[in-house]
Amino acid sequence: MQLCEPLKNQDRGERINLTESLLKVTKDEELTYDFDVKKYSDKIKDMASELEGKIENKDPEGTINEINTYLFQEGGFRYNDSGFFLNEVLDDKKGNCVGLSNLYLVVSENLGLPIHGVSAPRHMFIRWEDKEFKSNIELTNVAPLDSIYMQPPENKTRNEFPSDGRYIDEYNIPQESIEEGVYLKNLSKKEVISTALNTLGTFHVDQDSFEKAIEGYDQSIDLNPNNAEAYFNRGTSYMWQGDFRKAEEDLSKSIELNPNFAIGYIHRGLVNELRGYIEKATEDFYKAKELNPDLTCRVSEIEKFKEDLLEVR
Repeated sequence: MQLCEPLKNQDRGERINLTESLLKVTKDEELTYDFDVKKYSDKIKDMASELEGKIENKDPEGTINEINTYLFQEGGFRYNDSGFFLNEVLDDKKGNCVGLSNLYLVVSENLGLPIHGVSAPRHMFIRWEDKEFKSNIELTNVAPLDSIYMQPPENKTRNEFPSDGRYIDEYNIPQESIEEGVYLKNLSKKEVISTALNTLGTFHVDQDSFEKAIEGYDQSIDLNPNNAEAYFNRGTSYMWQGDFRKAEEDLSKSIELNPNFAIGYIHRGLVNELRGYIEKATEDFYKAKELNPDLTCRVSEIEKFKEDLLEVR
């Protein structure tokens, strides 16, 4: 699938139909999903039409409250850690941070509201922003949990409307990553689609289809060269294929975009160790431990990971 080809040259891509584009990401020839894009597009339009009367003459806070009530109380949409794709979210009425954010975004697109996707390290949320009002909306805290047995999401921002400062603190976001537009900026439609293509890549990894995964990550990076997570995921895919040179390049790029990316240092350290660059590997492991001591405490998991990697050499 080459969805990104007609999108790359559009400036920020604001003329893109986000609903159709996100659905086409899922309608990939290798996915098990086979569905009518128009049917789901019409469903989104129907939802927006139902909301239109509810939000009429409401201020931004009132509008957000009406949408939240409609989706998560009346509509029954819930938070689940595995609902990535828009059609899945509509069918199952549950989604993770990406799935729920995309649902909110396409409904808002049809209502003409100034609501944007926003990324943090390995996380996505949404934001209302216009000249008069700005508010982050953390949907993993707004939506009910899918099951009483589920643990709350690990975003730590136990607030429905966290400040940017909360995300900076909880996700350890470096200032240079904000200044370079990697995190906490309003995403263009192209960049939202980039996030979806990155998610498509992870789907293919779960199917052990690394070539297809890399195609998804390639397209994700084409649409958003600042997508640190796509570089990280492509690097780990190259790593599993045994292409340690390309893996090191992509993992280094993900660290360049997010210098506090502890798991990036862990994976690059593993690659450097397997390439025989012990000094570089040691530096990476120490840096990861400095950034997140808990991440490097799982020694048995890391050793098992190295054993599995050695098998692909």
